[in-house]
Amino acid sequence: YKNLRDINAYLTDFTQGIPQNELDSIRAELKELAHSRQALLNQVIELKSSYSQALEELDMSLRKLLDVVKSYNKLLAENLLWIRSTKPVSFSLLKSLPGELERLLSPSNWIDVGNLLMTQLISSVTASFLLFLLAVLIFMRRSFLQRVIETNTKIRSVRTDHIGYTIEAFFWTAFASMPLPLLVMMTGWQLSLVPEPTEFSNAVSAGILRMSIDFLYLLFFADLAMPNGIILKHFRWPEEIALKIHRELKWLMVLLLPALFVVVYSVSLESVGVSGVLTLLGILFIIGSIGYFLLRTFTPDGGILAKYYEEKSDNFIVRYRFIWEKLFVVLIIVTILLVLLGYIHTASMLTHNLFITIWIIYA
Repeated sequence: YKNLRDINAYLTDFTQGIPQNELDSIRAELKELAHSRQALLNQVIELKSSYSQALEELDMSLRKLLDVVKSYNKLLAENLLWIRSTKPVSFSLLKSLPGELERLLSPSNWIDVGNLLMTQLISSVTASFLLFLLAVLIFMRRSFLQRVIETNTKIRSVRTDHIGYTIEAFFWTAFASMPLPLLVMMTGWQLSLVPEPTEFSNAVSAGILRMSIDFLYLLFFADLAMPNGIILKHFRWPEEIALKIHRELKWLMVLLLPALFVVVYSVSLESVGVSGVLTLLGILFIIGSIGYFLLRTFTPDGGILAKYYEEKSDNFIVRYRFIWEKLFVVLIIVTILLVLLGYIHTASMLTHNLFITIWIIYA
């Protein structure tokens, strides 16, 4: 571009070695081409400049948008808890229950989902291979758990005990617990990738994906607390506590996971959403399941804290435990009432935070 600032000098340099008689015949045409090239380069420079300016404006707009989103998130965090998610529950809401159940349990809908999933798996060799590999690992689950038990023999003596054996036991526990939830997750993911999904298949996919996450960590923790597992043998927890956690986690999976699937499935349906009766019943069942698990696991009568209460009977918290036990029950009842009054988001946040708090105490 710098050379084209002086067209005559540019043409002189460009045409060196060309006879004068030939140069005279093409000079006018070359000069016109040089001007055209100069004009095109000017347009390129202007376009680049305007493009850079547009990018700067876009970057500034995105920054402003992020600031607005952060402010809006803060506003929602402060006020959304006190805003109804839906109308209070009434008996008229139950009128839609037969229709929602019919859609959920419809054989034709599930046959369509199966056909879509099979079509997707046939078109994806990699996904089919991964599902087959996970199925093989599921078949080997008992073998992996047996490997965990075999590490116990290596830690019986101080001379042979080593942290590496505990890490090995964690490794085999993860291999035993992860394949089944990952198979479920993989199924939901493949269902979400079908070229022509239906509203029902999208809702099923969302429910499976969400449920598989909780299934993964619940099964892992249940396997950690299994008889002769890591918690019992490697961490030296009392046997009754480890087995109690193992049993209650298995019950929690049975109760919680189907309800969680139903809630996410129902919310994902555009024609139902948060106001659906299945959404409401699923949330109530989730809250009840978590409350049932926490009560059975952490209350004194047969819970994992029973031995602590016996040894620390003079402790202030232990002596007045009947107060916080009743408050815990009241909290569960209040959460259920919030759902019935339409404050579904509030109830969900309270239940989630309560569950996380208890698990932190447990950890």
